[in-house]
Amino acid sequence: MATKRYITGKDGTKLEVRKPRMADLEPLTNYINELSDERTYILWQGEHAELAQEIEYIANILKCISDGTCVHLLVVDGKKVVGAGGIKAESNVKSHVAELNIALLKKYRSNGFGESLLSRVVKDAKKHIKGLKIISLEVFGCNEVGKSLYRKLGFVKHGSLPGGIYWRGKYVDADMMYLRV
Repeated sequence: MATKRYITGKDGTKLEVRKPRMADLEPLTNYINELSDERTYILWQGEHAELAQEIEYIANILKCISDGTCVHLLVVDGKKVVGAGGIKAESNVKSHVAELNIALLKKYRSNGFGESLLSRVVKDAKKHIKGLKIISLEVFGCNEVGKSLYRKLGFVKHGSLPGGIYWRGKYVDADMMYLRV
């Protein structure tokens, strides 16, 4: 049996970090729906995922983990999924580039969990995604906390799509960042 991995918040709280499994169907559905309801810095803004969508989502993640084309980690508090981070490789001539996605529920932000999760996901991607050279991401231009975290871990802004995201009734920039690995 694999040793459990944890991340510790600034306040001493320990949360489990692990790969997803099919049994996470309901907790993952609840997690994405709660994030969507927050209307935070994610593409979902109030929409709700159905269990059938999450079955397909988890199956795809488990397949790409098995294929070595992605890494994905969940942050779990008891039985509740409170965060997730993943890096998924592109295909064909872009297979050396992988895209990062990461999010935590509001209650778990600003406690160091995001930085710990991001560090773990990047470390795992370097180890498990064959041929990985570049990790890219897109961040809401107004998400100063997120951009600061990415810069802290070595990500560099390489472009911006002015007004590329419609968020909370206005158009905000979509900033693109990358990390060479």
